[in-house]
Formats: sequence, C-alpha cells, structure tokens
Amino acid sequence: MNYDIKKKTKEKENNMKKTRILLATMLFFTLTIFVGCEDYNYNNGVQTATLGDVFECNWTSVDESESGDIMVNEDGFVSLPIIYIEAEHDRLTKEYEDCTISVFSYNEEYTLIKEDAKIKVRGNQTSNFSKAPYRIKFNKKQSMLGLNDNLKAKSWVLLAEFTDRTMLKNLTALNLAKQILGEDGYYVSDCKLVEVYINGNYQGVYLLAEQQQVNKKRVNITEPDDDYTGTDIGYLLEMDAYYEGEEYYFEMDFDDLVFIGGETIGANNFERHYVIKSDIYSENQKQFANDRLQNVWDVAYDAVFNDHTEHSYLKINDNNEIIEDDNIQSTFDAVSNVIDVNSLVDMFILHEICEDLDIGLSSFYMSFDFGTKGNKKLTFQAPWDFDWALGQKRYVLNDFYTCARPNSLYRTTNPWFLLFCNQDWFMDMVAQKVQLMSRQNVFDNIINMINKYCEDYEMFFDRNFEVWPECLTFVLNTHTSEEYENATTQKEAADWLIEFLEARRDFLFSHFIPNEQGGEVIIIQN
Repeated sequence: MNYDIKKKTKEKENNMKKTRILLATMLFFTLTIFVGCEDYNYNNGVQTATLGDVFECNWTSVDESESGDIMVNEDGFVSLPIIYIEAEHDRLTKEYEDCTISVFSYNEEYTLIKEDAKIKVRGNQTSNFSKAPYRIKFNKKQSMLGLNDNLKAKSWVLLAEFTDRTMLKNLTALNLAKQILGEDGYYVSDCKLVEVYINGNYQGVYLLAEQQQVNKKRVNITEPDDDYTGTDIGYLLEMDAYYEGEEYYFEMDFDDLVFIGGETIGANNFERHYVIKSDIYSENQKQFANDRLQNVWDVAYDAVFNDHTEHSYLKINDNNEIIEDDNIQSTFDAVSNVIDVNSLVDMFILHEICEDLDIGLSSFYMSFDFGTKGNKKLTFQAPWDFDWALGQKRYVLNDFYTCARPNSLYRTTNPWFLLFCNQDWFMDMVAQKVQLMSRQNVFDNIINMINKYCEDYEMFFDRNFEVWPECLTFVLNTHTSEEYENATTQKEAADWLIEFLEARRDFLFSHFIPNEQGGEVIIIQN
C-alpha cells in the first residue's frame, strides 16, 4: 500500500471515528431531552440521559483518542470509565467508611463488581472543597483500569481537580514526569481520567491515580516484615508542613544557601519537617532515618561550600557516621556517594517546568534503601500534587523558578535544589537532560496530549461543570494568576496552560541547548 492510499485510508478511519462520536453525542443529548434520568442523577438535580442499570450495561469503545477510554452503552449513554461507589453515606468524611467499589470500562478485563473496600476524603487544603478528593483502600489487592501495567494494589486515589479549570494539571505534570523521571527508572504515579458516582449520584470527572507508597512496582525499596525493628530497610520520606497528626516525623537542620544571582537565604526559610510514609515499627528506625537524612545534607553541604584544598571531603561510613575520606577528589564524587544525582536533576527540571507553589512546603518525596539490595543513596522520585502549579500565581516565564530570589518565597524555596543550583557540574547535567528532552520532543508530546484531551473530552468536562459550576469561578487569591482567573471555560484555561508550557520550554532550551553559532551551552551562573 503506497503512502497516498495509506493517507486516504487513515482519513477515512478518522472520519468514521468522528461520525461515531457525533452520533453517540447526538443520541446522548436526545436522551437528555426526551428520556430523563430514572435511576442515576447528577447530585444537583440536573437530569441527563439514563445510565440504565449500570451493572447490566454493555459498553463499547467509540473512539481512538489519546487515552482510548470513551465508551457508550446500548442506551447511547457516553461516558469515561466509571468508578461506582456504594457506601452508607452520600457525604463522605476524613474517616474511613466501608463501601463497595465497581469499575466499568468497555474493556471487560478491567471490570470490577462490588469489591469490598474502605473510602475516605483525602488531602490537606483540597479536602475542604465541596468536590472532595478520595482515597480508596480495597480489602484485597485490585488492579484499576490497567494502570501501571495492571498492577494489583489495595490503595488508590481519586483527585477531584476542583481548583483546576483545565482539569488536566495533575495529569499533565505526571505524564511529563513519566517522560523525565520515568524514563530513567524512577517511580511516577500512573493515572487516568474517570467519572465517579457515589450511591447513584454523579460526582463528576476525577483523576484516578496511584497512592504514593512502597511497592515493587511503585516506590521499589525494601519493605520490612511486620514488627521488624532493624534499620536495614527502605524509607519513603515526604517533606511535609502538615506533619502534625502523623505518627513518625522528624526535623532537619539546614544551612544558609545562595540563590542564582548571589543573594543568601537563611536556613529558617526552609520547611524542616519530614514524615516517614513507609512502614516502620520502632523509634530506632525513625531516628536512623532522621540521622541519615541529616548526614546526607551535612556531607553534601560540606562538599559544595567548604574549601577542600587542605581538608578532605566527607562521607558516611557503615555505622551511619560522618568521616573524612582522602580518596574523594571532587564535589561531584562526594555528593554522588550519598545522593542519586540523576534523580535530583530530573526532579529539578520537572519543577522548573511546572513551578509548583508548594515545592518547598509539602508533597516532595524522596527515599533511601538500606536493604541488602538497596544502594543506600538518597533518591528523589514519586512527584506529586500539582494543584497549585503550571501557571498559578507568582509564576515565571523566562527565568529560573526554584532557585532565583525574585521568584522564590518560602513555599517555593526547596533546599535540595538550592544547594546545587550554582554548581557547574549540576547545571551541566541539567543541560544534558534538557537536550535529550528536546530530541525526544517531550514538550510537543505533552502539548499535543493537552489539545487532544480538550477536543475529545469536552462533553465530560462540560458535564463535570454542570454539577460543579464553581469550578469555573473558584479563586484562591494567594494562588490564582490573572490569566487563569480570566479563563471562563476549560479550553481557555487549557490554552493558558499550553502558553505557559511553551514559555518554560523556550526558557530551558535557550539556556541549556548549544546555539548554532558558538556551540556552547548558555548557563545562568552566579
């Protein structure tokens, strides 16, 4: 088959696909007018096409969109994959409640019927909004819509995206992270847009995602046996200003650091509290994690800021003690002995792109593994929580975000990034990664994905906003940019998201990719 025939065949397939979607959409709105909803209503009383008996529906795929998830039943009801929750109460709380979870997809392999579970409202600030996010904990491990290669796990989350008019920020950031961190073997939560019902009441579009936790296919570090108190295990840590109420947390002692440009920031500006998010069973394990993270900081800080012409670099010995080592000859070697530097480079780039307002406050994860197969290095992975990112208030388009003073307040100032931002070797590694991203068309892939979701999911976003109209008007003054606030539709908000990403791409490329004339990488340094 030659190229012209292939092209015409593809155009014909695309036209047929559009026709199927159009017919299904027309049927949907026809049913909305003439049939009404007999059993399953929007929870604000707005009626729509009947969902029918959801447990007897036969679903078929109606398109080949980015996700391939749009489906239709025999009554013409068009939907995303459905998470159907049956619980005692319609309004859930922060306390776990028994429930059953059913999952419906056109792919029968992903169907679940009334699996026993518990559910609760999750999150910090987002838990206070009318459209609540949830955490699901199955009684036995279940896969969810094929996420993470059909991983079976007990814990999953449903993100409400209440404050996000694009409905795509967390999805965008996590898919971007997959192309940055995931390609290098670091864990990134898999996710998928779904529609959620609780006791027959439509709750809107949610992002189904993985719980940030230790698992061989999530954060793959050594899990201790129940009640094991030894320190030779894996530790998953979160920088978290919301540490109160957590069982195991500790405080770090940081040092003054220097922004790009030379201005000093005091150590008291950094969030000091770290929560242990993996299972531990003793105060000894907590103290070990505290001591180890503190020692990693002290060794790295010494390597970066102290003169080693007459004094040796430091390292951590097998007893978790800091000692001098005459064999270490460079700052990079001293740092790379205790930190997986590639993971920090990847995380730095991700947050320079996404500009998360909370990057110095919470939801910043790291791990180290002291099991027999662990490398014992501090590793940055499991990026999370981009509700206040990607063009929110105090964004920057053409400068560094995480390590430049004019743009950084305590919430956006992360000591692990600042520690290395004036190191040539670190910025050289950033440059190499950015150049690879350019060759792999990472930004083009993400922008095309956003456009595709806007086009294919318009019906579902509109349905969500019918139930939650305040999602299109909600403003939190300390977090909302003028551009975002002026958006009155999902598409307008998504257009600003794309504009923001294009600006961040242009900034990174201009500073980290060799120009055609001199062939040198331009790097902003102190």
